[in-house]
Amino acid sequence: PLNGLPASIPEQGKRPSTPHAMFGNEIYFGCYTPDNQGRISIAGVRLYEEINAVQKVEKYMQAGIDVLEGIPQKSDSVEKLLLLAKFIRNHCKTTYHVKNHYLLQQQLNVAKTRKQADEILDELEKILLKEKENVLDTLPIVQLDSRLGWEASMGYTTDEKGLQWKLRQLDYQLNFIIPNYRRSNALQL
Repeated sequence: PLNGLPASIPEQGKRPSTPHAMFGNEIYFGCYTPDNQGRISIAGVRLYEEINAVQKVEKYMQAGIDVLEGIPQKSDSVEKLLLLAKFIRNHCKTTYHVKNHYLLQQQLNVAKTRKQADEILDELEKILLKEKENVLDTLPIVQLDSRLGWEASMGYTTDEKGLQWKLRQLDYQLNFIIPNYRRSNALQL
């Protein structure tokens, strides 16, 4: 530890992968980064559209969840469909949280005033807290149906173990990264 802070991000920001997974964590990135190799449009141009699109998907998933929850006598297949719909809805939330976090991080890097930086840090903290709530909401879903945490090329990525890993990353951001930014923002020029 340095000044009472951990020396590095837990697990260096990479989720441990199982040896039998085809790609392991090679296609998983703990920090969202744009691909600027000429294969996709520039992040700033597309991210706002992507956020709007995934929020629409979340809205439609929630409408479907409301219908399924309204069924008085649910069969096993309806219960499984309900879990899947909640899992997808929560992944939508994660998607726009990550993209908004990235956009705010870019704004923080070029903040003109301390006040503006403080406001951006407040927004970053809110997103991290919302994502923590989202993870805690997802945990019982994957505990009921562990198949929902499995991805073919990486193995289990959002199972209970993966979500616990994510909670550690979020706690690190909330307890160390954000306070470090706030201390930096308070320094005299």
